[in-house]
Amino acid sequence: MKKRITSLFLMCCLILTLIPVGARTADIVDSGACGDNLTWFLSDDGVLTISGTGDMWDIELDAVPWHDHVSSIKSVIIENGVISIGEYAFFNCTHLLYASIPTSVSTIGYYAFSGVTNLKEIEVADDNPYFCSINGVLFNKDKTLLIQYPVGNARTT
Repeated sequence: MKKRITSLFLMCCLILTLIPVGARTADIVDSGACGDNLTWFLSDDGVLTISGTGDMWDIELDAVPWHDHVSSIKSVIIENGVISIGEYAFFNCTHLLYASIPTSVSTIGYYAFSGVTNLKEIEVADDNPYFCSINGVLFNKDKTLLIQYPVGNARTT
């Protein structure tokens, strides 16, 4: 009986692996480093993902590692483990609509979202001890300091 249940379970797992998860998976357009222990990759659907552990480099104006792709970036996903967002990180990413900040981010560099003219929403993990988001607008955790009001956000806080 135990062998039948195990066989049935394994068969179900095999069948589930044959079911497509989505219509299409995104391909990676480019990738590189953006901190001593951080990497980035940009998918062909415009999602810039930053992962690893530690601080993002502060970046000189117009010298971000993804500079050649700023007009392709539609959303930024920063994964847990990233501690800081560097200065000018997303400067002039004019097609950026959405950014996600995880629990681990404790500092955001000057002008990180400067020139991001279509940004609609910045989402912050609920358990982030330093920042919060209300209707897509970025505040410090105590809501006493407005950090970034996305220019493309038409909602009222």
